[in-house]
Amino acid sequence: MASIILIDDDPLILKTMAFVLKGAGYDVHTTVSGKEGLEMLETIGAEVIISDVFMPDIDGIEVFMKAMTEFPQVKRILISGGGSNSDFRMLSISEGTLADEVLTKPVNAEALLRTVEKVLTEQAG
Repeated sequence: MASIILIDDDPLILKTMAFVLKGAGYDVHTTVSGKEGLEMLETIGAEVIISDVFMPDIDGIEVFMKAMTEFPQVKRILISGGGSNSDFRMLSISEGTLADEVLTKPVNAEALLRTVEKVLTEQAG
């Protein structure tokens, strides 16, 4: 099954999403840090990276910008609960420039699994 790096600074959300993904058979690596997520991508790799937008160290936008440049084959799913400048950021993402898919918090299990499957199917096709 595919390998996924999951980044979110909210430990409860991180644990819940990891539980859902692992239950579906995915190999999931988690972190609360954008910087550590990039380090994981460099050292262990992944087919999919899922990241929250707003985080204290390196935000999801920066993570995806670096991933696009250095790991263009990795599919990117962005999750966000909103924020003061989320409209601008989400507009650029919805144009397909930074993320393959965008999910809004709270993310339900069905939507998460469906989205991961979709990006993996697009990758294979």
